[in-house]
Amino acid sequence: MGNSVSNTVKGATPDLDLQQPQPWVGPAGTSLNCGISYEPLRERQSIRLLKLHLPCDPDNPEIECTLTEHFMPDCQNKYVALSYTWGDSTARKQIKVNGRPAFITENLYEALTHILSLDGDLASLLESHDLWVDALCINQQDAAEKSVQVANMLDVFSNADWVVAWMGPSADGSDELLQGMRKAVTVDTPESDLVLDLSPQALKAFLDRGWWNRMWILQEFMMSRKIWFLCGQSSVDADVLTITAHRWLLYLSQAPNVDVEPELRDLLTVRMTLMIGRDILSWKGMSFPMIYWIDIAKEAQCTDPRDKIFALLGLMWAGEKEDLICDYNASPCEVFSSAIRVMALHYEEEITTKVVKMVNAWKLDDHRGGSKLQEHDPLEPHVPARQTCDGIACSSQFLCISIPEHVQMSGRELLRNIINEGLAKKQSASSGGS
Repeated sequence: MGNSVSNTVKGATPDLDLQQPQPWVGPAGTSLNCGISYEPLRERQSIRLLKLHLPCDPDNPEIECTLTEHFMPDCQNKYVALSYTWGDSTARKQIKVNGRPAFITENLYEALTHILSLDGDLASLLESHDLWVDALCINQQDAAEKSVQVANMLDVFSNADWVVAWMGPSADGSDELLQGMRKAVTVDTPESDLVLDLSPQALKAFLDRGWWNRMWILQEFMMSRKIWFLCGQSSVDADVLTITAHRWLLYLSQAPNVDVEPELRDLLTVRMTLMIGRDILSWKGMSFPMIYWIDIAKEAQCTDPRDKIFALLGLMWAGEKEDLICDYNASPCEVFSSAIRVMALHYEEEITTKVVKMVNAWKLDDHRGGSKLQEHDPLEPHVPARQTCDGIACSSQFLCISIPEHVQMSGRELLRNIINEGLAKKQSASSGGS
């Protein structure tokens, strides 16, 4: 059953006893049906892990694997978490899971195929560990299970022995680039020689791959203790990549007139910010508020619009995480409105128009063939019980809120206004007004 907004943020508002909403059903491709008949997980801290089997027939390398349930506290450091992009959810490849056909996206199929064909240290690591892969280890069709599992994502990635980031197949000189990175950090190479040895075009292409634009990489990358970037048959760990990016930026700061594309400078700066943030979180144990992560992730992409918030849960302040419930029965507008309310509850400082513009920039169009969502953005007001962007009657007393661009107010003032707006709408509706 779906939760109204008043249930999504704990204790935010009184129950206004409006019509109970149906669970939100997104457009095709929002969720992935692998065709697996899942048994319910026994514990809230249970996870499923995937064991890849080497193909018996090299000429017919069908991917076969076994999916089993584990109690997460008992399998710390005993599995590898795969970080990757889903890609086109409608393009499927068949594998076998527990002896039965299952269907995954082409990009995941390509990642598993490359993993099975690896050699060297990374191959040894993957042979001795099970895999955690979201598309297979979470029942994507069960909103209740998905809500629990996504809420536990922080633990899934922080408890993994390694995280492997699948960047895609070799292309644009990636093999030579990653080999050059590893070589450069093992010897005392001057920054100028490093620039000459590594192709700027290949580095730019690598830093601009689709993986970097995923919403989920913030949590997956930030919370991983050790991470390998796998690109085709070549790989490099995060420390090597961090050193490379830092030395490039150092060289470019000392030689501002060097002939490199401006896009490369920008990409290096953005990616280095991400790497420094990971170091701060892992070394210092610091955390940052939701408003910070929303800003960092404003250009990030995700298949399900609700993941613009849910993908940040593991990174938020503890108080924010307690007040914002991961619920995949809620609609996108409910989720975004809930996030604004959580900020209103926790921030004494002014919530500026910057936050409103960032959330509105997500727009939520394109979920029904590119048309705009009932001609409104997540923060524009509309009347309860009308058809919303998801085609479901809105039962929230204030599903969406409006903040004029010129207005700035404190969190407490904003919260009072939200509650008063909801009560006023209920009174208007009960008296026959629109």
